[in-house]
Formats: sequence, C-alpha cells, structure tokens
Amino acid sequence: MKFALLLIGLCAVGALAQYDPTTAMTSLWYSKTAYCDASDISSWGCTTCDHFPGFRLQGVYTNGSFDAQGYTGVAADGTIVVAFRGSSNIPNWIADLSFKQVPYDACSGCEVHWGFYQVYLELSNSILADVRQLVAANPSATVLVTGHSLGAAVSMHAAVDIMNKIAPSSLMLYNFGEPRVGNPAFAAWAASILPQGKQFRVTHAKDPVPHLPPMSWGFLHCPHELWYDNNGDSSYSDCSDSASAEDPNCSDSTIPIDIDDHLLYLGVCTGCSDCSSGQPTEHYKVHLPTSTNDKLRVTKE
Repeated sequence: MKFALLLIGLCAVGALAQYDPTTAMTSLWYSKTAYCDASDISSWGCTTCDHFPGFRLQGVYTNGSFDAQGYTGVAADGTIVVAFRGSSNIPNWIADLSFKQVPYDACSGCEVHWGFYQVYLELSNSILADVRQLVAANPSATVLVTGHSLGAAVSMHAAVDIMNKIAPSSLMLYNFGEPRVGNPAFAAWAASILPQGKQFRVTHAKDPVPHLPPMSWGFLHCPHELWYDNNGDSSYSDCSDSASAEDPNCSDSTIPIDIDDHLLYLGVCTGCSDCSSGQPTEHYKVHLPTSTNDKLRVTKE
C-alpha cells in the first residue's frame, strides 16, 4: 500500500513538474532588486544589479502615496522582466493590512483586496505602456513577472493585466510570500487567464503573509503553490492546489506566525542587500485573526 501511494504521489508531482527552481532563484533576485533605491536601479548600479550583467533597463516606477515601486527591462537572454517591490516596513504593513474587497470589473463576480489593487493601479499605465513597447520590439520573448510580499500581490495583478491587454506569446509568474489577492471568483478567473503551468506561488515554512487576508473572510489564492518547509532551496512540496481550493497539506498545514520566514526565501534574504547573515535583526510574531471580530496583531518578541 505504501509503495502504491508513493507511486501515486510521484505521478502527481510529475504532472506538475513544470516549476523550475533555477528560474525561481533568478526571479527572487529580480524581486530583491526591486527593493533597492530607485536611483540605483535607474543607473543599474544597485547592490543586486551585478547578478544581471547585460540587463537593459526600460523604466523604474514609484508612487509615494502607496510606497509602491517596480521596474521593467530586458535580460541578457531576451526575457522581458517586470518586477515589484514589497513593503519597506513589513511588520507595520502587516499590522495595518486592510481586508476590504472591491469589485474587479474584468470578470463577473470577482472582488479583490482594495489596497493591493490600488497599488497596482498607481503604476499600471506606465508599466503597461513600457511592456507593450518591449513586447512589440521582442514579439517572441517571454515576459517574467515577479515580486515578493506586497510586490507579489501587485505582480499577480500585473500578470493578468498583461495577458488580458497585451497578450504576449509567453508569460511566467513567479512570486514569493504572496498574500491572498481576491475572492474565489477572481482566483478561478486569474487561473484561466494565466498560462497553465506558468504561474508559481512560492511559500516558505511558517510565513504568515500567504495566509492573509484569511480564507474565512472570502479570499482564496490562485494556484500553483510550491512550499519550502525549510530554509534552503533544494527541497520543496509541489502542492496539489487548484482554482477552487488550496492544498491543506502545504503552507496551510502550519500555524503561520513567524515574520522571519517571510524575510528569507530559497535561503536568501528578500531585501536589496546580499544579507550574508540571511536573517532579520529583529524578531516579530503575527497573531492571526480567528473571526471577523478579531484583529490582526504583530508583536515584537
């Protein structure tokens, strides 16, 4: 029986084995670059820019009202890159996280998190114009969209918008520590818009952010999750989630309370610098709400 179950499990993993850890690591470093100062990204002289020699920057986009930032460009291998920064103060951002949903006009019955959508809308016109120009100049290129944390939520909005309005020949979405973006109708619609086998949501151990806002409040992730229940980059679970349900055996199987796990992905810290220590200097714990009357709390340990 155990052998049969093992074979079934291997077959299931094989069916979903389009996730590429090498592309994930590359995407993480693009996400890290989005955390650098806009002036340093503009000159391609940031701490992490040396990881991408030959990168041709198209534009850097910032907005003060939502502390949003992103950039676009073309990698040396011809990939069109669209990357977004997460919050510059993650504990405060989590503590202030609003769970308000608003209608999303592109699909019937879809609702999305108001704040994440507003962050994307603040940047969308400039980004879409530049991506459209890059796709026109490189019609066979793959568009890689990526981000960490708040930037991961924005990357989801950007990916479906790019597919809807520009329709490049190839698109991949790799994000890290993504919070839930919308309701089940949005998750199902996004899964239908994004290329099958090309959208990947990487989660780490007990990172609390992928559990926010709570499912009990009407939110659901779009597939497909890859869960690293460790601090490295070589062992992960290829999760059996779908457009209508998250896999309860992956990150949803944990009590997600540790912000440290949010700040370390694939064995690399998620900020701009190389962060040789790999861990933040202050430790925070998240207390998730258990009902609509409860409040999200972040405490310093």
